[in-house]
Amino acid sequence: MTKGVVLVAFGKRGYAYAACNMAVSIKHYNPLLSISLLCDNKFEDHLTKKSDMAVFDQVIRLPDRVLFSPHGGHDPALTKISIYEFLPYDYNLYLDVDGVAMQDITPVIDALIEKGGYYYTHIFGSRTLADGNENEEMVWAWMHDIWDHYKLPRDARLPATNSSIQFIKKSKEAKDLFDQIQKNYSNPIPVDRLRLKWGGGQPDELYLNIALCQKGWQDCDHYVFFGNRISEMTFEQIEKRYYI
Repeated sequence: MTKGVVLVAFGKRGYAYAACNMAVSIKHYNPLLSISLLCDNKFEDHLTKKSDMAVFDQVIRLPDRVLFSPHGGHDPALTKISIYEFLPYDYNLYLDVDGVAMQDITPVIDALIEKGGYYYTHIFGSRTLADGNENEEMVWAWMHDIWDHYKLPRDARLPATNSSIQFIKKSKEAKDLFDQIQKNYSNPIPVDRLRLKWGGGQPDELYLNIALCQKGWQDCDHYVFFGNRISEMTFEQIEKRYYI
């Protein structure tokens, strides 16, 4: 069975730099861990040295249908929810590129394989409709709009995710989950009714959250230090506690 890391980068130059930086940090701790890059056809144009591509074990070109909105322009949410069909490994650890590995992340993949599930992401809370219309753990949309738009059961529990890290086992269950995410995204809550936009448009996490609510989810350890606020931990403590 194969396992490895999946990075996605397209569009602006900064994402190419970030992807290379993330890959170099991963390889620093484990040169043998396979990394696959999902990118557009212009990725190399942003690099100062073409040799930087050598840090990736495999490069997979994404088609325009998952890169661009039908209305024109890049659609990062569409790209992110469309990755399943391009995943190269039996066990895939997807990582957003705006980060850095702080130790060998192979144990993360192995631990999630051992848990036995087909999909894990960072879940930092969940709420029901009874908890109120404003969900500070899930800021993308109002709770009543979500329940009304997708006809969720009144007692359904909606998770709040950070999809910067996703473990995906190639399987019927995982494909069904991503099919559901895409189905939700194709019937979106109108942008002008969102609480918060992502990149000026739809947030992928909103439709992932709804799909997990519909399909069910399992929690896992938190492997990423997001640095959203000043931490009381030292740098050394952060490095020991978190992998990314």
